[in-house]
Amino acid sequence: MNQTPQMPLDLQFRPALERDDFRVTVSNEDAAKFIDLWPQWDNKIVGLVGPERCGKSHLAAVWQLRSNATLIHANELDESRLPELLRNGAVVLEGLDTLETPAETALFHLLNLVNEEQSFLLATMREPPANHDYMLPDLRSRLRAMPLVALHSPDDVLLGWVLEKLLADRHIPAEDGLIPYLSKRMERSWKAAEKMVEMLDYASLSGRRRVGVALARELLQQGNTGKEEREKNTL
Repeated sequence: MNQTPQMPLDLQFRPALERDDFRVTVSNEDAAKFIDLWPQWDNKIVGLVGPERCGKSHLAAVWQLRSNATLIHANELDESRLPELLRNGAVVLEGLDTLETPAETALFHLLNLVNEEQSFLLATMREPPANHDYMLPDLRSRLRAMPLVALHSPDDVLLGWVLEKLLADRHIPAEDGLIPYLSKRMERSWKAAEKMVEMLDYASLSGRRRVGVALARELLQQGNTGKEEREKNTL
């Protein structure tokens, strides 16, 4: 008997962002070790740099919990609120590489205030400050001298764990063999992993199908991951 396709509901889910939920491999171990060293950092102002969805915000969230830091996006900086940002002695500054000119002065004063009060600032960015043309010369020199800790695109081991974590975050039971199948064939990036799990979730709910290799194969063949399969292996 034919079943009417089910329309999935756009339900929100809470990703797990604790330290134990962050899997360490060669692609991110330097950054993880650095976060674990706090507060014994050699520098008060440090940047986390890496490609989109590589785990920067996850590690920043781990550090925010430990340091009780205030979280703010770079373009939301307001000079009148700078003392309030440092009320707990630490700030997470998201999206430094997207900083727009109107916020440059506020950021420059924030950096000065961090140094004056011996506070901490952790900034996240996809590209290093050297790739950005800041209008304020003093800010440009300060940011380009900022120590950076890099995260890289996930290796196969980390990609497999990322897929497992994303499936678990959505409470999706997966068939045996799905993770290794995808890890060998899909684009090696956090963004692609998020997209794949989102598509598996939607396709499973709408078609009332099990989340397994057969469904993953169909999605890969449709080219919905944004790139062709990395390898042409078969089961």
